[in-house]
Amino acid sequence: MKLPISSPRQRRQPVSPGNDIHIGYANGNDDDKSKSKRYNNKKKKNVGLGCTKLLKAVKSRINAHILQFIILTTILLAVIYHLTRFKVRESDIEISIILLTYNKHKKLADLLPTVLFQRPFNFEIILVDNGCFDETQNVLKEYLFNQNIVPYKYLQLCHNPGYAAGNNAGVQLAAPTSTHLLFLNDDIVMSRSTFIHYLLTLQKAKDTSSAVGCKLLNAKGDELIEAGSIIWEDSSAAGYGRGRHDIDAPEFSFPRPVDYVSGACLLIKKDVFNDYGGFDGANFPNYYEDTDLQLHVQHDLGSEVWYQPKSVALHAEHGSFGNEKSERMMQEGAKRFAKKWGSFLKGNHVKPPFELDEHAQGFEFFKASDLRVRDREKAKILYIDDKTPNHAKGSGYGRSFDNLSMLAELGHRVTLITWLPREGWCDDECVDEITALGVEYVDKGKWSELVQSRIGYYDIVIVSRPSTFQAAFKEWQNFYKQSSFSLVYDAEALWFRRSESQHKVVQTQGIPFPSYDPETKPEVIDLLLKSDQLKELALVKMADTVVTVSNGELSQLNRLLPKGNYDIEVIGHVMTPAKNTEDTGNFKKRKGILFLASFSNEMFYNGDAIWHFLKYTYKYFVEEVKKPTPLTIAGRGIPSELKDLVKGNRKMRKYVTFLESPPTLDKLFESTKMFIAPHLYGAGIQYKISEALSRGIPVVMSKFSSDSFGNGVPGCIGTDSASYQKCILELDKNRTKWEEVRAQSIDYIKRTHNREQAMRTWTRIIDKNMEGKLLLGHSILNITKECDEGEDLYRRSDSAIDNAVNTGVFKSGFDHWTQFGKSEGRTYYCNSNGKFHNLLRNEIPLPKRKCDEGEEIYLGAYPDIVGAIKMGYFDSGFHHWDLHGKREGRSYYCKYVFEEASEDAVAKRAKEKAAAAAKREEEAKAAEEKAAAEKAAAAAAQQAAEEKAAADKKAADEKAAAEKAAAEQVKAEAEQVKAEVKAAEVEAAAEVKTGVVPNPLQTAAVAKVEKAAETAAVAKVEKAAETAAVAKVEIAVETAAVPKI
Repeated sequence: MKLPISSPRQRRQPVSPGNDIHIGYANGNDDDKSKSKRYNNKKKKNVGLGCTKLLKAVKSRINAHILQFIILTTILLAVIYHLTRFKVRESDIEISIILLTYNKHKKLADLLPTVLFQRPFNFEIILVDNGCFDETQNVLKEYLFNQNIVPYKYLQLCHNPGYAAGNNAGVQLAAPTSTHLLFLNDDIVMSRSTFIHYLLTLQKAKDTSSAVGCKLLNAKGDELIEAGSIIWEDSSAAGYGRGRHDIDAPEFSFPRPVDYVSGACLLIKKDVFNDYGGFDGANFPNYYEDTDLQLHVQHDLGSEVWYQPKSVALHAEHGSFGNEKSERMMQEGAKRFAKKWGSFLKGNHVKPPFELDEHAQGFEFFKASDLRVRDREKAKILYIDDKTPNHAKGSGYGRSFDNLSMLAELGHRVTLITWLPREGWCDDECVDEITALGVEYVDKGKWSELVQSRIGYYDIVIVSRPSTFQAAFKEWQNFYKQSSFSLVYDAEALWFRRSESQHKVVQTQGIPFPSYDPETKPEVIDLLLKSDQLKELALVKMADTVVTVSNGELSQLNRLLPKGNYDIEVIGHVMTPAKNTEDTGNFKKRKGILFLASFSNEMFYNGDAIWHFLKYTYKYFVEEVKKPTPLTIAGRGIPSELKDLVKGNRKMRKYVTFLESPPTLDKLFESTKMFIAPHLYGAGIQYKISEALSRGIPVVMSKFSSDSFGNGVPGCIGTDSASYQKCILELDKNRTKWEEVRAQSIDYIKRTHNREQAMRTWTRIIDKNMEGKLLLGHSILNITKECDEGEDLYRRSDSAIDNAVNTGVFKSGFDHWTQFGKSEGRTYYCNSNGKFHNLLRNEIPLPKRKCDEGEEIYLGAYPDIVGAIKMGYFDSGFHHWDLHGKREGRSYYCKYVFEEASEDAVAKRAKEKAAAAAKREEEAKAAEEKAAAEKAAAAAAQQAAEEKAAADKKAADEKAAAEKAAAEQVKAEAEQVKAEVKAAEVEAAAEVKTGVVPNPLQTAAVAKVEKAAETAAVAKVEKAAETAAVAKVEIAVETAAVPKI
């Protein structure tokens, strides 16, 4: 087919079939060759005139040899020239660039320099000229034919067979060694010299990919044409991000699998292209041929097409035919495309969201832009860390990078958001390393926008380290109120154990670590440590799953939380032995000890460790050993205290080297003989030890470092200065020992740092946290056939669907779901596991009335309900949700529910707190009053007892005195009677003497009276004594029974 020429410029006549392919350089001018030949013939006629026959014969013989020599030399030089002209040899060609052009010499002049500027030189250029215009030839002579950098092939197809046929013809000329084809439009411009390199690197990095495309901007470079493209189920297509001016927004700046990329810059495996037979020019001569090819890659081969944002091209759209003609040809191609692929797209691609409002459309475009989102078995993960994971910085960020890498490799859609600025921490190259994994990178400044635009999007949120957890607590809590997800807490290490173990070492061993404050009282430190522990354990209790770095910390958590039913997993370091471990194992070439760590200008942890080693071990080592082993201290932000310590010792200065922030670690690891880890306190496990072991470097470590890894870690353990010195000398001098520990180290890494095992653990974590998710943008069960309970729930969820099934429009609810419902976000349940999933997690409060945000979110997620409302089946989204949605597990979010719940909870807690305080105050007052009363009663009782004792004593004394007086009286009376008796006796004696005889009866009476008086007196005395003794005993007993106050 010939196209009319719209200008007076003349076409070049197509060359003959044998000469329409020019390889390496353009043909010479035949007229010049003819002139040269006629000149030589004329010259030959004049040679030898007037000479003798002998001379002629000699000259003829000489000329023949000279001519032969000249011919051979010319051939040899021509061969050498042809072999050495181009910097790229054919055997080095990896990519064949197919550049099709038609009458766009100005655009071609802009493109060719950017192609020739690409690095590395591993490609050839196959230029297919579909127009053969003079202006095109002039551009080729200027930029292509006269260069000697890149080999080229020039194919003239002057009859313009079309885009598909022209590119197919160019592919036939590809070098046998090339493995990839890169199709370029002649109206693009590559933005950087690594454009092709990035495309090829991404394709090789993704085993599941067969094709890669670039980011396309308009000719001015200020507006997106596409960042990958979407094919909807109705066969229509859309460039993701088209018309956007924020061309470097996070969603456009990471590689991802897409439906297709523009053929303006399409890299594809050559065997895939050839196996399909090239572009389908019969059905798609000029448009949709690239889309057709890429659908074949995905749906026939099960492979993927990836978008590479690092390769940016400026593109002048529809330049080949003009806008009006382009639109017409695109429409024709779209019809053919729909006819070929339409039945397959339904049920496998997403319904176009153009009936939704602008916000909802943007969300649907975002979800459709990444094929991983459509895979119901893959999770949408938000990974939060305080700093950008940078391998070179240490502090656990190497492990964070490995986690991101594994999650992305498992096929999950991951967004990384960091809490602190990356300036001075992670440069553009560092960010590129992360996004190259297929991970979206967002900084904190985009958090609000992220929350508002992705409600209901993420299945799982992973928060790494406690500092991040606390810093982001308010933000992710607010996010959770609007968007349910599972929370995974990656502890990285139990941070409270660092200060706890340091305090223990100081108290038990008396080591004056520079970072330890000796002025703070131990009891105050104990309280602070307990507070830190409680805070960190509170974070653990919030998570659905907790990830620790070692079995030791797993045991620690189980000990601290004995009654909790917590899901705890272990993911340590993942590492493979470095590729160069065998090549760089030369014992003699390696020298010295290496201490590598992140300091950040602080002595805590790493600084204290090497300070203690320098002060208490290495100081004596350099003094006592004749040839001490040199020590290199390398890392970021080495504290001045360490430098001052070394500077103050003349011998240590000679053997200690400080290396601040080394740009690469390879040379250090390849040249050092041993690694040292003399830590006496800490938490988690040290990444640098794992890295050293993976490099096959023997490690001298403290018992604390060894114990943190668990049993079996190879190396030499130092417990004091003598044992450290012994380890160093043995590994430095004993080659057999060194090689033995080296082999053990490599074997240990293979057994314990297995990446596949860690990925299986991550899979287990993701799977159990994906179960029972709310369906608003989350995963649903992958049902392959209908079931009774599924039909019941699905058809009752929407009366329109039920009517459609009843009238025969669909065979069943499952039939509707596979064609439309799946892509609309509906769910179809089958009771395959014996129970339905519990979709409402964590006792989320349910709304009791509709709200604006609830209507927007609910109707945006389920657009079919909008139609049902318009048809009068339901009054609102809330009405549908209240009748059906709750039972089906759908979600209806209202902020007031959480606010009221929060306010009620706060008021309730405040009321309870006040009541408890009042009760405690009342109880305290009652106890105080009771104690006072008891004290007063005791005092009164004591006083009464004392008064009673005094009274009793007084009464006893008075009684004893009375009795004594009575006894004295009786005695006196007895003395008187005795005196009277004696007087009577004297009188009687006198009477006898005078002769008067006494009366016997009178004498007896007197004796009787005397006896009675004596007996009575004795009885009174004894009674009085007995009474006084009893009174004294009673008083003593009563006094002892009264309590003292």
